[in-house]
Amino acid sequence: MKEYYFDNSATSHPKPEAVYESVNRAVRELSANPGRGSYRKSLEIAREIYSVREKLADLFNIKNPLQIAFTANATMSLNIAVEGTIKKGSHVITTVQEHNSVLRPLNYLKDEREVELTFAEEDFKEKIKENTAAIIVNHISNVTGKIMPIKEIGKICREHDILF
Repeated sequence: MKEYYFDNSATSHPKPEAVYESVNRAVRELSANPGRGSYRKSLEIAREIYSVREKLADLFNIKNPLQIAFTANATMSLNIAVEGTIKKGSHVITTVQEHNSVLRPLNYLKDEREVELTFAEEDFKEKIKENTAAIIVNHISNVTGKIMPIKEIGKICREHDILF
């Protein structure tokens, strides 16, 4: 079985051995600028990156691997996703247990784009408004251990065409 490791470096130690091996290989063998040259190492790292895109596309059922963007870390990804998708005057449902990487961009949007925030714990469907653009929740809190019913929340979002 193939293993996939997602960045949780701020809270995990030691890292899986595969992480050490991959980082070591990248630094020793693949130090090049993909897409910036046609020399061997540049092409090799470009192929490696595309291979990862294909694996992620398969895992997440994404048709075009080139639609996958890599960022420096999960916080940056969340900032881009939240700030890039929530429009002025929208409504967002979230929880008080979200990480600062979610709550800070949402509070910024509240101030800068007049985004309305509603905090919910269970009654997500009842909180939906006509301008609800997204429901943003983490699956499991790394602080309290609370597990959110993401399957049910996802179903609600699909039924109302809301970003989840």
